[in-house]
Amino acid sequence: MVQIIKDKTRNTPSIIYDEKNKCVYFEGDCTPEDSVFFFESFIPKLLNLINENKASSLNFNLNYYNSSSAKCFLDMFITISKIHNIKNSLKVEWQFDNEDIEMKEAGETFEIITKLDFKFIEN
Repeated sequence: MVQIIKDKTRNTPSIIYDEKNKCVYFEGDCTPEDSVFFFESFIPKLLNLINENKASSLNFNLNYYNSSSAKCFLDMFITISKIHNIKNSLKVEWQFDNEDIEMKEAGETFEIITKLDFKFIEN
């Protein structure tokens, strides 16, 4: 069963939970006018899925995100990394275009800061 957490818009990614694969997918651009408001709209649901062991991976296929979203992503990853025993069970797949070194480096920075298990996938 697939559940839409957030619909994709021109400025925000789709966020979809795939129950069968225990994965949450983030896809699209992330440039909301109010990043904090946007992230607050789905973080509780995401944390609940992780805490209840219903989501064991997060898959990010982002084209672009703005600086305020970068801060919110970092805060989100830090919060997730503080969940008891999560570092051993949650996988983060960070996709990037082979010509977009900045997107790859951003994922590497998130990984270094949070010590979460990132897998980098070149498109």
